[in-house]
Amino acid sequence: MIRSGEPEDSVIPEKNKNNKVNKNNRMFKQLIYLISFLSLVAVLPAGATETEKDQRKFDYFFYEGLNLKNAGKFDAAYDAFNHCLAIDSTAAPVLYELSSFYVQLNRPEKAVEMLKRAVANSKDNFTYKMALASITRNLGMYGEAAEEYEELVRDYPEKEELNYYLADALTQAGEIGKAIEAYDALESVMGMNEAISMQKYKLYVQLEKPEEAFKEIEKLAAKYPMEALPDRIGRSSFGKRGDGQGFGLLSKSE
Repeated sequence: MIRSGEPEDSVIPEKNKNNKVNKNNRMFKQLIYLISFLSLVAVLPAGATETEKDQRKFDYFFYEGLNLKNAGKFDAAYDAFNHCLAIDSTAAPVLYELSSFYVQLNRPEKAVEMLKRAVANSKDNFTYKMALASITRNLGMYGEAAEEYEELVRDYPEKEELNYYLADALTQAGEIGKAIEAYDALESVMGMNEAISMQKYKLYVQLEKPEEAFKEIEKLAAKYPMEALPDRIGRSSFGKRGDGQGFGLLSKSE
């Protein structure tokens, strides 16, 4: 495992890369950093404190890392961000940047760790929180993802679409009742919506609440032609059961 501030030999290794060449390239990069650092120190005021010096070094390596990343020089960018992390291990922007490198390195657990630290050190940053919720959801960590989305929904009520992601994470986590509540919240803002009604319909089926499921069908029947409903329901979880209950509910509305 790589310790914070200890860069790897290569972020995106090339096939058949010669180890000696790679070592020489790395030494060259370190020499460039050393020269840049000495130039930076040279322009600092004589009375500059250690904190001021560290901040100047941090700023230099951080913005250099961004420039290198934008230029597609990912190995060098990764090194620059790790230099920043060695100076300040709580810097949320650096932790966030490094998380994307660990995703590319196929080290999702490390990416999650970095994002958790970024969120912990910058609790009011929407981007960091959303990134953490998204990666945990994509990794199948639905319980953790749901917790993150619940916090996002609470902190950013004006972002109604968050309820959709919350509902999906809750569904995957097996929290069906809470998922329906999230869809209800989304529906209260967006109005009656076929996609939302069908999701709620399928969730009520899972909960074995046919009356509630039927209410969702009634709402669809009031808005859409009846001849189109069987096909929609045939693709739902009721239709997949093959016991005829889904179409039994539908016949009640005829």
